[in-house]
Order: sequence, then C-alpha cells, then structure tokens
Amino acid sequence: PAATCTASTQPTTDLDDRGWGVSAAYTFGPLKVGATYLDTKYDTSATTELKKKTWTLGAEWNIQGPHNLHVQYARAGDSKGNSTTVIRANGGLNASGPDTGGDAWQIGYRYDLSKRTWVKLAYTRVDNDVNANTYRIGNTASVRNGENSNSWAFRIVHRF
Repeated sequence: PAATCTASTQPTTDLDDRGWGVSAAYTFGPLKVGATYLDTKYDTSATTELKKKTWTLGAEWNIQGPHNLHVQYARAGDSKGNSTTVIRANGGLNASGPDTGGDAWQIGYRYDLSKRTWVKLAYTRVDNDVNANTYRIGNTASVRNGENSNSWAFRIVHRF
C-alpha cells in the first residue's frame, strides 16, 4: 500500500538560540592565567526560554624546562527562565530551576618531549547539582541528574 501524507495544521515557530562570551589570558613569566565567561539563551517555544551562564578559571605553570602544571576550575550556574524543556546537546542543559548547575576541576601534568610533541596526564572531578547533569566527562549521554564522576586521562599530542 502507498504511504499517505497529511499536512500539519500546527503553526511553526521561529526559535532563536543566542549566546555571547569573552575570554582572556595573560602570561606572567612562567605562569599563564586565563578565564572565560559564556552567557546563553535558548528559545524552547514561542513563549518559553532557557538561560545558562558558565565561567572557567585556569592556569598553566611552566615549572622548569619541559615540566608544566595545569589547573582549571569551571562553574555552570543554575538554569534560568520559564522553560521546562531539557536541551539534549553536548553537555546538556537542564530545565529551569534550582540546583541545576554544577562545577568541575582538573589538575594535570604536561611533559614536553620536543617543540612539537608533548604528553599530559590529568585528573578531572565533576560535581553536578541535585537536579543537573550539566557537566559530563567526554561526550557521555548517560549521566543522571546529580551524578558526579572522576576520571583520569592520558593525552599525546604531535603537531605536524
């Protein structure tokens, strides 16, 4: 049998996602410090919106020669607005409400093998608020609200 198509009588809505951010870094001798700030707003329907603000602070310290220490702290504030919609993008955004943020921190050691090659070992801790799965390690989609995680990572980089 042939498939039947019917036209939808539902109106379509032009929804907008907006965001702006700023980042800065400065080097003081062997220490480089940096920060980022991101402010986003998502229209989840013609009358509802979801807002999220995030920021990070980080530092890289060239201890001596090829030895480097990296630290970072990141914070996602609570989701604001009047939306009850959960946005399932990389990192995710929980519906508006209290305890919908989270934070993460990382400490790592980097060793420069040459001008173009380095290795790094890092530990990351993620703490989601009770009603949040905002922060995820990697691109895991199975994080439940309030779930926290720890991870170790080893990275090798070579620039051709």
